[in-house]
Amino acid sequence: MINLTWRSIGQNDLEAIVELAQICHAVDGGIGFMFEPDNIKSRYIPDEPSSGIVAFASDGCLAACASVSIN
Repeated sequence: MINLTWRSIGQNDLEAIVELAQICHAVDGGIGFMFEPDNIKSRYIPDEPSSGIVAFASDGCLAACASVSIN
């Protein structure tokens, strides 16, 4: 975690989050619908009050993300 750069999630992060979700799905099988862009946007970049973070590696690749929202 030392070499990661953390910041708030933004609208422009959707593509990187989708890519990370697809990579994770290919490796672990996960839940198929979890890597669909509309589902990811509603979970990580929702319209309701929320907060999220992303972590990028030194090569610019997204390494982690998390989000919470109030429903």
